[in-house]
Parts: sequence; structure tokens; C-alpha cells
Amino acid sequence: MEMPRHTQDLRGNRFGRLLVIERAPERARFALWRCLCDCGNVAVVASASLRLGRTKSCGCWRREMAAAKKTTHGYTGRRSRGRYRLYTLWNAMKQRCLNSNQRDYERYGGRGITICDRWLEFANFLADMGEPPSGEHTLVRIDDNRGYEPGNVRWAIRRKQRVNSLKGIFGSRHGRSKLTERDVEMIRSSPLTGVQLAQAFGVAPSVISGIRRGRSWKHVT
Repeated sequence: MEMPRHTQDLRGNRFGRLLVIERAPERARFALWRCLCDCGNVAVVASASLRLGRTKSCGCWRREMAAAKKTTHGYTGRRSRGRYRLYTLWNAMKQRCLNSNQRDYERYGGRGITICDRWLEFANFLADMGEPPSGEHTLVRIDDNRGYEPGNVRWAIRRKQRVNSLKGIFGSRHGRSKLTERDVEMIRSSPLTGVQLAQAFGVAPSVISGIRRGRSWKHVT
């Protein structure tokens, strides 16, 4: 289709998930473009919406975010069991970076370790990181001097959890315990109840109580 001279040719340009293929017939004098979305769908989008960043997908991104938000409660409800741990990992990340009253704040937020704005929403964090591969995996920053953000965080198993990286003090895992030192840090900073945490980590409520009251894992500070 021949384009009016005042219409910018957007063919071949990418806007978010959309790749502009060709011009579509005008509607109400608006310039329209036929676009191929990364998900495989074809969408017809107004030129202004593309250039101003109002439309970046065929609608699949919005649907994915809506679905992710609907599942958020599934990670905090009583019957989610193993899913508690994912929510707890996310919450512990926020606590140690944003809560100055949290015991680990000095080693994280206190020294400039931040969380990207996108990950302040659990649904976005879940969409980007997905589920941990196993109950042994935890969040690990690739560059220890950068914050929690896409590209700098991965799921990994830490056989020996670091207790205090700034002072070089290392602890060890309890011989027959199901928990790691990172788990203990999360338990102490989590807003969840003892029963919820016990279900999440697969231990007795008394174990959670002992950790929170300082009767066990005393070397983790």
C-alpha cells in the first residue's frame, strides 16, 4: 500500500514484542500498521500507539501479567505449601534491602544493594524468575556489588551459605538439618506465621520458633 508523504515508514521496526510488517488500511484517518507479535499473533496497531510506546504487544503481555497476579495469592495461602518458599524468598529480598530494622539490612540496603522497581511487585518477580528448580535453590546475585535486577540474579544452590560477607565470617550447615543458613535468615525476616513457615520449609513449628527466639542457629547473625 502506498503511504502518504507525511506518514513515517515503520516497516521493519520493532516496538516491544511487535515487529512492523506492513501498512494496514487507514481507519478514521489514523495510520495503521500490521505487526507480528513475538507470541505469533498478528495485530493491527495505530502508528501513534507504536511510536509513543502505548502498545508493545498484541495483548499477550497484559494477559500474562493478569495471570501472574491471579497466582500471587496461591503463593501465600495455607494450602500452597512449597510455594510459600518462593514468596518468602521474594519477601526476604525486600526486607534486607528496604527495611532498616531488619538484621541483615547493613549488609544489603545499608551498603547500597537495591531492588529494581519492577521486582517490588511479586507478580513481576515471578514472571521474570519463575519457580526455583528445587527446594535447595536460592536467589544469588551474579555481581555481588549490584542489586536485585533482571540479568544479575539467578537460581543456584549454595552448599555453604555465607553468613557475613563483609567480615569474612563463614558458618556451616547443621549436619542433619533440612535448612541452610540462607533459609534461617529468611525465616527470621519473614512476616509469615510460624505454622506457614514450617509448612514452607518442611520442618516442625518448634524448629521455626527456636530459630526466631535465638535458641538454635546462633552462629547465623
